[in-house]
Amino acid sequence: MNFKAYLCALMTLLLSLTLTSVSTAAEKQTLQQQIEVQNPVIFQLKPGAKGTGSKMTIYNNTDKKLVIDGFSCEGFAMTMLHQSKFEGGQRKMYEVSEISVPAHKKLALTPNTHHLMMFKPQHPLKTGEFLTMKVHTNQGEFKIIAKVVPHRLK
Repeated sequence: MNFKAYLCALMTLLLSLTLTSVSTAAEKQTLQQQIEVQNPVIFQLKPGAKGTGSKMTIYNNTDKKLVIDGFSCEGFAMTMLHQSKFEGGQRKMYEVSEISVPAHKKLALTPNTHHLMMFKPQHPLKTGEFLTMKVHTNQGEFKIIAKVVPHRLK
């Protein structure tokens, strides 16, 4: 083998090893790294309310549809996935079994669409407090840290 052929074979081998390392590193990204959540907030409970909701945008940067089938939230004894619909000029909420975010898409969770609800607070929530949510999905679990904000919906 002459020097040029040897050098070409060596370069091919190095390029192959580099590409394998890059693809392996990408495959090893955790779900927490592949799911992006922007502006997660939990609304402070209104006086006398037994539950509250949240608002956020979830970006699914994975190659598979993300199916949220439940979650827990520190400071609350009970949680539910909800969907709101307007019927007869009023917003009505319904419990749903899952919320889906297509691969490489985003979904805004708001009180007027799909959202996460928390019930039975274990202590009074303070504006500015941060709470951790653990979101359960078909791809595993990821965490969201949400800020408690004043409730301004009517």
